[in-house]
Amino acid sequence: CGLDSGSFGSCTSPVTYDGLGEGVHTFRVEAVDPAGNESTVTSYSWTIDLTQPPPPTITSAPPSVAASTSATFSFTDDEASATFLCRLDNGSFDSCTSPVTYDQLSEGGHTFRVRAVDAAGNQSAATTYSWTVDVTPPPAPTITSAPASVTASTSATFAFTDGDSTATFSCKLDSGSFTSCTSPITYQQLAEGTHTFGVKGVDAAGHERA
Repeated sequence: CGLDSGSFGSCTSPVTYDGLGEGVHTFRVEAVDPAGNESTVTSYSWTIDLTQPPPPTITSAPPSVAASTSATFSFTDDEASATFLCRLDNGSFDSCTSPVTYDQLSEGGHTFRVRAVDAAGNQSAATTYSWTVDVTPPPAPTITSAPASVTASTSATFAFTDGDSTATFSCKLDSGSFTSCTSPITYQQLAEGTHTFGVKGVDAAGHERA
C-alpha cells in the first residue's frame, strides 16, 4: 500500500491512516503473489475538508413588518456546491432549497435561520432574519380638536390621535387625495361653504383605517 507520494509498504486489509491534513489524498494498493509478481495498481482518491462553508446570504425576505401570513426567503452561498438547512422559529433545521415559503403564519414576531452544508457535511454558522406578521388594521383615528361646525374663519386646524402608538396618518380635505400628515394640521384660505376633513391611521404593515 502507498499513500499520496509515499512509497509502497507491506499491508493487510483493512489499513488505516491517521492525522491526515486537509486536501486531496490518494491511496494505492497492489497485490503481490508468492513469486513476487506485482499486479497493476488500484488507486482511490478523496478529499478531506474540515472547513465550514461561509454563512449563506439571504437575498430576498419579507419586510420587517409584513401584512401577509406567508413568507418567502431566497438565499445563496459562496460555496456553489453547498446545500442548505432551514429553521423557522423554534422548529428544527431541515433540508431546504431556495426559495422556501412558509404559510399560515401567526401574527407576531418570527425568526428564519438558514445554514450552508458542504459536501463533507460541515455546517456554516446560521444566517438569521426576524420580522413581524401584522394583519390587523390600526383602530380608526380620533379627532381631538376641530373647528366649530359653523365658523367665520377661513382656516381650520385639526388634531388627532390613534390607539396604535406606532401609526402614522394620511389626511384629506374635501375631494382631494389622502396624503401623509401629522397632528395638528392646518388648512388656510378655505372657501365659504361646507368642507369635509378625513384622516386615516396607517400602521407599520401598511394597513389603513379611516
